[in-house]
Order: sequence, then C-alpha cells, then structure tokens
Amino acid sequence: PLFVRTRTGVQLTRSGHKLFSRGRKLLTEWEDLVQDTLRDETEVRGCYSLGCHPSVALYTLPQVLPELLADHPELNFNLAHDLSRKITERVIAFQLDFGIVINPVKHPGLVIRKLGADTVGLWTRSNPTSLQDLETKPVLVCDPELSQTQDLLKRCAKLGLEFSRQLNSSNLEVIASLVSQGAGVGILPSRVATRIQEYG
Repeated sequence: PLFVRTRTGVQLTRSGHKLFSRGRKLLTEWEDLVQDTLRDETEVRGCYSLGCHPSVALYTLPQVLPELLADHPELNFNLAHDLSRKITERVIAFQLDFGIVINPVKHPGLVIRKLGADTVGLWTRSNPTSLQDLETKPVLVCDPELSQTQDLLKRCAKLGLEFSRQLNSSNLEVIASLVSQGAGVGILPSRVATRIQEYG
C-alpha cells in the first residue's frame, strides 16, 4: 500500500514516500533527457572530418569556418587535404564526413551541393618573359595530377599549342609564385591566379 487513510486525511506509507522520492528523481531525469534530445536536434555540435585540396581550403575555409565556429562553440573539425578525386573516394568510403571538391562525380552515396564556380586556364604575367611567350613554345608550370590540367592540356594539343618544358608541382600557390616571377605559363584556377597582383 502507498497510502493510508486516517481521520485527518490521507498520508503516504513508507513505500509511498520511497516511490514519491524516486518518481520525482525519474521525472527530473526524463525532463533532462528530453531537453538534451531537443538540443541535439537544434544545435550543431560534434567533431567532423572535412577534406579538401589545400588550395581549395585556402580560398574557401577562411570564408566559412570562423563564423561557423563562433556560432557553434561545441562544433569541431579535423581537416584532411588531398586531390579532389581522392577526397571524394574517402567520403564514399566513410573515411571523411564531408568534402569540398572540384568537379564532383555523381555517386548514389553522395549528397552534392554547389558552393561556387571557378575557371581553370593558362595564366602568365601582365608583362610576359621569354619563358612565357606563347609564340616560342613556353615553359608550362602545372599540377599534372589535376583533372582540370589534363583536360586543358588536351585542348592545347588540339589547338597546336606546344610547350618546350614542363615543371610539375602539386602546390598551386607554388605554381602561382613561379608564374608571377616569369618561370613559365601556369595552369591555375582564377581564384588562385588573381591573388598574385602581377598577373594580367
């Protein structure tokens, strides 16, 4: 029995007191659980892995991460850098949570959202050196692993544009710096190229 009736009214038995005390505690825990669950639904929190090419990271993450981190104090990221196609493979394989990639390939395991557009082209200084003269087979400076470089080289071959030598680098900022100093014609995204003011 939980209650006992007396002449003065109803009172709790010892078992009733225990149930009342434990029940109040359980209700408080339940309310806390409901509030935590609602917070999980409305708050952005946790640690996520985000992959992107180092140059993509330089020109996108500073525009997004500071505000995102300021707005969500319980949000953390582990950043990984590689070629876009390798980042895509790692997202598909569940090795990364998100990827910011160039020219993503459609896959049933991916949700793709367009964040922006950029063009890749041949870049030189506004006052080209002899190594950048398109009439005399210039030196080419590029990352041959990028699919955009491979596509552009095929188009150059169709147009009969030839290069005397090719300097390879996997770092677009290094390529941009070499081109700005006149070492050759570079294959660069416009966002990278226009950061160097000597370009025309």
